Amino acid sequence: MVTEGLPPDGARPFALLGQAVAPLGLCLRGGFTLTEADGLGTGCLVLVGSVGSALWQVAPSQFRAVADPLDDWTQRVMDPLAAQWGAQVLYPFSGPPFYPFQRWLQRAMGLHPSPAGLLMDPVYGLWHAVRAALILPMPWPGPSPVVLPSPCESCRDRPCLSACPVQAITPAGPLPGRCAAELTGPDRGGCVAAGCLARRACPVGQGQCYSPVQQAFHQQAFLRLMAQATVS
Repeated sequence: MVTEGLPPDGARPFALLGQAVAPLGLCLRGGFTLTEADGLGTGCLVLVGSVGSALWQVAPSQFRAVADPLDDWTQRVMDPLAAQWGAQVLYPFSGPPFYPFQRWLQRAMGLHPSPAGLLMDPVYGLWHAVRAALILPMPWPGPSPVVLPSPCESCRDRPCLSACPVQAITPAGPLPGRCAAELTGPDRGGCVAAGCLARRACPVGQGQCYSPVQQAFHQQAFLRLMAQATVS
């Protein structure tokens, strides 16, 4: 079982929750005790996500023919689990309101943004995601995470910057519009079929990278988001 994000020994409810989500290819990605400033009531917020290819070994076989099969699957497995645990569940794909999941993950695990715009995990690199958050009526027992320097700071070659065929990845962050133009262009730079070249070039967590099929799935989802943003 992946134990990343679990609080220290003695927090049995959270360990049991980690065991409950593991068969789904999911794991706990840290948590924190809520404050009044969060505006979400009392208790704690626990992030549920995936690392490496674990989720993709479970979810696709249960996908339905809907517009967003991964979001649909996530809600179908997390809603009953939240009810079983007496928790409120929040999703990054539902809204408004849209919740600050990336800031929550930084707060819960001390991660840093990468030039690709994704948070850099020191073990899994860019190959992780948050799928849901649970609000439980109890404090988070773990201490604040130890914030370590980002692996990007010591990366001298920065292959993520040079791998992108249209220089959509910059030291200041990604340029989504330039990326979307490349993905919808005539050559596509191989980024649709096999995933983001910049993400694949990152040396951190290379052994955890998504399969080409999973990477292509997420690229198509990104294109749909960009299309919706253009329409709105």
